[in-house]
Amino acid sequence: MVDRCLVPDGYTYRLMVDGYCKTGNVDLGYRFLLKMMENGFIPSLTTLGRVINCLCVEDRVYDAAGIIHRMVQRGLVPDAVNTIFDVDKRRWLLLSLSWRIC
Repeated sequence: MVDRCLVPDGYTYRLMVDGYCKTGNVDLGYRFLLKMMENGFIPSLTTLGRVINCLCVEDRVYDAAGIIHRMVQRGLVPDAVNTIFDVDKRRWLLLSLSWRIC
């Protein structure tokens, strides 16, 4: 897309992030999310939750925490984070995440 001098907007970024995460390509979804935020777009809460959950499922908790940290820096603070530890697979799963604006 960028190779053809087309600059994605926030909606396009969101579709790409969601699509990559839904198809199991979490790394590309995560990178698109970071690029989206670098370019000044604020992701939807649904998109944030999807990426954070996918990262936790892949045992990338530090990357998930990094996303939350970036959002806190922008004034969007988690109001409640509900997680569960899957003992069989030894991983954290995000059940729900709610936000409040400071």
